[in-house]
Amino acid sequence: MAILNVGVFLALPDYFSENSWTTKKEILWTIINVFLIGLGNYIFSFLIKVTGFSWWNWLVFEAYTMAVGVFPITISILANQVRLRNKFEGQSQKLNVDIEKKQSQLIAETGPSTIALESGTDGFTLAIENFLYAKSDDNYVEIYYVSNSTISRKIVRHTLTNVYALLSRHKNIFRCHKSYIVNLNHVHRVSGNAQGYKLHLRGTDELLPVSRAVNETIKLYFADHP
Repeated sequence: MAILNVGVFLALPDYFSENSWTTKKEILWTIINVFLIGLGNYIFSFLIKVTGFSWWNWLVFEAYTMAVGVFPITISILANQVRLRNKFEGQSQKLNVDIEKKQSQLIAETGPSTIALESGTDGFTLAIENFLYAKSDDNYVEIYYVSNSTISRKIVRHTLTNVYALLSRHKNIFRCHKSYIVNLNHVHRVSGNAQGYKLHLRGTDELLPVSRAVNETIKLYFADHP
């Protein structure tokens, strides 16, 4: 179990990332865990001479383990997904009320300010008020911003941590996820599902995920801007 739930997690970070994790994956991962528990039970029972070595005995152990473990765990997973979905959907509706009331003031709070992102020939200067969001792409960062009323993209050779260090002095800039930075002034709606909140920005169809660790921070941000 340690190898499976630590080693495999570290070896396949993209597969287990919060963005791509689904109920189907969680159920499949649970079945794999229970299957290996059954295999471990059989090997242990064989070593202490409780059962003999045969394919049939192994299948019997797997059947008992699956019967005992899979169904209650699957029901528990599904129930938890429904609970989380209802929780985040309900809270996102309350957040949208706050956003609608306060959006004009939030936009007004941003004064004229620029930031220079220099990285060799990839450097450029960006007005903070036009910045929408940044997305990590290995050793590069994709910067999305408004230019002449359209959404533009610029790729710079930076880490997201370095970009956030430059942007973070502006109170409306927020690192909502390990792979995303967002300008909260451009958030016009929040939706929620079992994975948490998703931020909707004007002019783009991309939904920005919010890490569960900062869910409360997002809620407090909008609540604290009367």
